[in-house]
Amino acid sequence: MVCHLNTDSFQHLNAAILLATLFIEKYFDWVITIHTIQSQADMVCHLSTDRLQQLEAALPLATSFSESHAEVYGWLDEMEAELKTQGSPGDTLEQVKKQHESLKVKHFSFPLMKTDSIKLRLLFHHASYALLGLSLFLDK
Repeated sequence: MVCHLNTDSFQHLNAAILLATLFIEKYFDWVITIHTIQSQADMVCHLSTDRLQQLEAALPLATSFSESHAEVYGWLDEMEAELKTQGSPGDTLEQVKKQHESLKVKHFSFPLMKTDSIKLRLLFHHASYALLGLSLFLDK
């Protein structure tokens, strides 16, 4: 059996093939777009997970810093008040030594944190000298 196609049938067949080709091309474009979006979503998920782990690891450090900062801030307020009660700086070496000893006693009453206590002691020792020197300088 021989099939005869007339011009109209041939045009309809070409249109159907063209439409099917366009549909397949669009389908593959969608598949590629979906794959790209899925890859980007996987990357965002991976980066978010990494960032969450970093934040969870940093939370104890931030909490410890905040608590330490509050303690240091309170201690510095106490030391400032103590310096103000000392009055004018000593005019003689004996008066300066007495004021320094008074500050030294206050220095060791500071509640040190569990970690780096030696560094903190050095820091506050230097801070007490600096505050004493600053008060001497400001009062002159």
